[in-house]
Amino acid sequence: MKKSILAAITLLFAAVAFATPSVTITIDDVTATTITCSFAKNSDCASYYIVAAEPGSVEPYVGSFMGGATIEETIEQWGIQYTSDDSYTWTQMIPGTQYVIYVTAKDASGNRVLCTDTLRTSTLGGSGASIITISVSDITNNGAKTIATPNDQTMLFKDAIIAQYLRDSIYSYYFELDSITADSLTNDSILRMLEEYPYTYYETDQWVWNSLDSATDYLFIAAGMNADSIWGEIASVAFRTLGETPTAVENVNLNTISIYPNPATDYIIIDGVEDGEIIEVVDLRGNVLLESANTRISLRGIAPGVYFLRTSTSVNKFIVR
Repeated sequence: MKKSILAAITLLFAAVAFATPSVTITIDDVTATTITCSFAKNSDCASYYIVAAEPGSVEPYVGSFMGGATIEETIEQWGIQYTSDDSYTWTQMIPGTQYVIYVTAKDASGNRVLCTDTLRTSTLGGSGASIITISVSDITNNGAKTIATPNDQTMLFKDAIIAQYLRDSIYSYYFELDSITADSLTNDSILRMLEEYPYTYYETDQWVWNSLDSATDYLFIAAGMNADSIWGEIASVAFRTLGETPTAVENVNLNTISIYPNPATDYIIIDGVEDGEIIEVVDLRGNVLLESANTRISLRGIAPGVYFLRTSTSVNKFIVR
């Protein structure tokens, strides 16, 4: 009898020792921007955690202070937890990109096993012209709702709001050539700004802006790239926020002020301004991010993107990387 009990206990501990939690990953649907997977756990799995990421994007965090000692623990920390069979749809994925579905399966004793599968999202766009349809509505004193919708030839697009006076300032710089050339070169400059803008979209982008200046003229702009990496024409809608006119700087011209380095990372040096003149760093929406009387300006705290250097007589574009 004692031998039978001992044998049963031995078998029980052996079963626990060799228990292997596992999750079967089934890829149900993949589009350009979504991934839908189903997950079925085995009887040894008490819970599991799921993450979708590009290959190699998780591994740098393994063993670091931001992650865990193992990749299984890192996925557990990052992932969405489940305790039964389920499915999940990831959205806002990047088209034409390989992804790894990471799953950490965990048993009741805390043992972890990593399960993975790989896939690639489908591509977007065609060889035709990228056209972005845009609109502006619900305009208030300090905000507006914008919608940008790409056509089926668009692989990716970017949109932004810029202050009208910034567009006018660029135009006035080229106006001495002729109006047609000035329009073309101004649009080229604005397109370059959009290309440097940090946010990329693949599907309809709907956004409510809430930090605009009152009674100020703005442009909502957008441009897209097709599958051949050719940019389409800029779409633009002009609008004016409500309210009383603020004490804003009047339209100004570009002049011979020099900014270097440009693109910049840590600082910029300005040449061509008078001693003591106030210099402002302005974003695309016309917000003043900082002002200084020094000709060397630190860019600490300024995110990568396109900005303008504004003085009482000039507006000049520069890029932060």
